[in-house]
Order: sequence, then structure tokens, then C-alpha cells
Amino acid sequence: MRITSVELLAILVIALANNLDNTGVGIAFGMARIRLSPLMNFWIALVTFVITGLAVACGGRIASFLSLPLAHGLGGALLCAIGGWMVLSSLRSQNGQVDDADPDGPVSLRQILTDPTSADQNRSHDIDLREATVLGVALSLNNVGGGFSAGLVHLSAMWTALFSAVISFLVLWFGGWAGYQLGVTRVGKYAQTIAGILLLVIGLCQFR
Repeated sequence: MRITSVELLAILVIALANNLDNTGVGIAFGMARIRLSPLMNFWIALVTFVITGLAVACGGRIASFLSLPLAHGLGGALLCAIGGWMVLSSLRSQNGQVDDADPDGPVSLRQILTDPTSADQNRSHDIDLREATVLGVALSLNNVGGGFSAGLVHLSAMWTALFSAVISFLVLWFGGWAGYQLGVTRVGKYAQTIAGILLLVIGLCQFR
């Protein structure tokens, strides 16, 4: 399927916004000396590919029953809503307004997003297949809304899923390297805010 340069740019920005806050996860792993092997990182990218592809396909299916202006309007509104929620959620967490998790209970997807190091449930400092699967699903939650919106504006499911998977792999690797080697923290701190702003921009562009 051929895509235009404008569509390619939109796919790239959506994929980047969906996965940019994964940088913070990688940094948290690196600083805590939790190892995410290339194979497990690839598995997380594969989970991201599947979930994102399904979300885009669902959005595209619904868009086929709507007029083009209405589909673009709904997609843009959803992207703006997701972007705004990400920005507000990031600002809340920076102000310390986060819920306390039960340290003795089973790890939840929300707990992993709040404290990425909790994905290492057995405290082995090495993410195994089961932990990588849970982590991949948790990290892909951001991709569902963005992917669904991409489908509503008739973007390619294959390309959106592929870009999301590749970017997921790269930012987790980079975050882990940065956290381990440099102790970088500020990048991860603002990643979700930047991602939310990117989604807001793409959403607003659908109304032009």
C-alpha cells in the first residue's frame, strides 16, 4: 500500500508520541540495573506491533462506515483528548499526585506504568518472557487510543504498527543505555508531556 509523505509524517509522529514515554521506562531499568535483553525487547516490540495494528484496523473499520470529514473529525478529537490526558497526567505525577500501590499484591498494568521497575516481579534484575509480555501489554496501552485514531483518519495499519514497534525497541534500548551509563533522568521525566503535545498537534491538524 502506497502512502503519501504527509501520511508517513503523521504515522511517524503518532508512533513516536505513542512510545516516547517508553524512554522513561528504559531509563528506570538502566538506573535500577534491571537487564532487558535484545530478545525480550524484540518481544515487547512484537506485542506493540500486534496491539497497535489491531487498534488501527478497528479504527479503520469504523471509519469505513463514516464520511471522510466526520472520520477525520472524530480521529482528531480523540487524538487531542489522548494528548491532553497525557499532558495533565504527566503534570499530576510531577506534582506528586500518584496513587500508592500495594507492594505485597500482584503487579498491575497501572502499577508498571507508575513504577516501571515493578515489572521485575521476581527481583532477578533480568526481565524474563512472562514479565516482558506483561510489560509489553502495559506499554502498548498508550498505542490503543493513538492507533484507533490513526485508523479513523485512514492511516495504514501495517505502517503505523511497524513504526510503533521499531520506535518502541529503539527508545527502550536507548533509555536503558542512558540510565545505566549516564544516570539520565530528565529525559524520562518530560517524555510523556512531549508525547502528549505531539498527539495534540496531530489531532489539531485533522481539523484544517
